[in-house]
Amino acid sequence: MVKKKVLITGLTGKRQNSIGSSFLEEYHKKYSKLYDLTVGINKTPLEGYKTVKINLSNVDELIEIFSGFDVVVNLAANSDPASDFNSLVEPNLIGTYNILEAARRANVKRVILASSVHAIRGYPLGKSVRMNEMAKPLLSFPKNERYKVASQRINSKSMGLSYRAALDYMEKTKSMPKEEVK
Repeated sequence: MVKKKVLITGLTGKRQNSIGSSFLEEYHKKYSKLYDLTVGINKTPLEGYKTVKINLSNVDELIEIFSGFDVVVNLAANSDPASDFNSLVEPNLIGTYNILEAARRANVKRVILASSVHAIRGYPLGKSVRMNEMAKPLLSFPKNERYKVASQRINSKSMGLSYRAALDYMEKTKSMPKEEVK
């Protein structure tokens, strides 16, 4: 059985503290025989793993890096809810577009983009929000999440990519959506 080649970005940023360690532990326990993992890093090095330097603002560089990967998982983003819109544009909006465009041009078959629980914080606590429901942010920060979700859906069809939206681990449910559009 040939292992699928997976590149994951953003694991060494702020998410390293929230999911990075547990993700890597689970990878070794359950998935290392199925997937060949490479971690895309920006600033923070990660010891003991194959890594590649990632710059979300350079599409040509991303295309070169993505070539040969079956799956790209993008967790890289500015997730600070206190951020103003201008500080979100480059990593969250342009970065998302560049990930999708580079994946399309590098023939990556699946892209998984993380979204944020902030995109649905306006719903009552405990409500199970479905994938077809509108984003309902409380703060101005999550408005870019609407763009990310819409961009994922539009690009999955126009670019021929598989679409799977992943919400951050939700504090109460710890659940992930299962919807997939082909």
